[in-house]
Amino acid sequence: MTILVADVGGTNSRLGLASDGRLDPTSLRRFKNSDYGSFYDVVDAFRQGQKYVEINACAVAMAGPVSAQRARLTNLDWEISSADLKHAISCPRALLMNDLTALGYSLGHLPSEGVTTISEHAAGAPKNDQFLVVGLGTGFNVCPVKKVGNGPAVCLEAELGHVARPASVSIFLETRFALDADQFATVEDCFSGRGLSNLHALLTKSAPIDPADIVANHALGTDRHATQALELMADMLGALAREMVLQYLPLNGLYFAGSVARGLFDAGFGPNFLQGLAKHDQFEAQLQNVPVSVIKDDAAALIGCVVASG
Repeated sequence: MTILVADVGGTNSRLGLASDGRLDPTSLRRFKNSDYGSFYDVVDAFRQGQKYVEINACAVAMAGPVSAQRARLTNLDWEISSADLKHAISCPRALLMNDLTALGYSLGHLPSEGVTTISEHAAGAPKNDQFLVVGLGTGFNVCPVKKVGNGPAVCLEAELGHVARPASVSIFLETRFALDADQFATVEDCFSGRGLSNLHALLTKSAPIDPADIVANHALGTDRHATQALELMADMLGALAREMVLQYLPLNGLYFAGSVARGLFDAGFGPNFLQGLAKHDQFEAQLQNVPVSVIKDDAAALIGCVVASG
C-alpha cells in the first residue's frame, strides 16, 4: 500500500510517499507555500515530479487546529479537508491532523541521529509513559502523548499557542523592558519566529529582522543583541516549560521541535533553559529529572503521519 504524506507548515510544505509502513526518503520534496494558491496545487506539483504510482491513502499534518477532519492553516489562508483530499488524490482514505499530533506519533520511530539530547533521564527517576512535544517555529503548539506498553500512542490535540502568556514569562518582559508589550500577548507571540524577531527589535530599537539571521549573527559574533535575544528567549522558555511540565507531567520526556527551537539549542542556550526549567521551590528535584530532547529530523512529522495511518 502506498501512502502520500504531507507536513504543511506556515511557510513550507513537505511531501513524500510511504510503502509498507516506511517513508521513502528519495520521494521527499519541499515546496514554498507562497508559490501556490492552495495545498491541492502543491499536491499536483508533487505528483507531477514523481513516477506514476497508485496512492491508496493520504495523511496530512498541518499547522492549525483540526475539527471534524477539516482545518485552516493558522498563518495562511488555506483550507484542507479529508473529503477534498480524497477527491484531489483519488484515494479512498484520508487522514488530517495537527502537525504537533503527527510529531507525537513519531516518538519512538525516529532514527537516533534525528534526536539530540539536552538533558538525560536521571537514574531511578520515576516514569509515567507520558511525553510532551513542543513546537517552536513559525508558530507554537504542544502535543501531550501517552504510551501504554506496546500499544499505539495516544496523542492529544491542543492549541496552547493561543492562550495568554503566563505570569512567569511576563516577569522577564516587564523586568527587561519595563513594559507590558502588546506584541507578546499570547504564548505564540512570545515563542515563535515572530517572537524572537520582536525581542531583537526591542533590544536594538529597530525594525524586526528574520529569526534565522538572528541565530546566524549570534554565531558570527557580529551582533550582541542577537545573543541577548536568544538568551532572553531561552530564559523565558525555561519558565514556560516549568509551567508545562507541571500541567502535563511528561516524566518520560520533553521534546522540542521546529526551526526556532533548533536554532536556540544549537546556539548553546540549553543551560539557560534548564536553569529556568528547574527553578521551583517545591518541585525543583522533579523538574530536574525530566529529560529534554530536540527533534532534528525534518521528516519527523511525515514519519508520524505514516505511523498514524498504520
